[in-house]
Amino acid sequence: MTESSLDSLVAISPDGRITDVNEATVKVTGMLHEELIGTAFSRDAGGNVLGAFAAARHVTKQMQAREREQLIELHQFQRSTGPDQIRNREAP
Repeated sequence: MTESSLDSLVAISPDGRITDVNEATVKVTGMLHEELIGTAFSRDAGGNVLGAFAAARHVTKQMQAREREQLIELHQFQRSTGPDQIRNREAP
């Protein structure tokens, strides 16, 4: 899921070290995945504070809307392939 995200995503351990990043983070930072893993989240290799910014997106409503769309599609498919439609197709 993190690799499919267009947003930069970073996993951080309780001690503030980067444990994982997605490809969007690699592109944004210009650093290799291996260079980022294990580094302090808000400090560079010299110990200088870089600052931090985090963003999160609440996607519950989007997920619920997608689930509703999928249910509607399923119901439409079931109606189009129901017993009446099958009988009508078989009739000469």
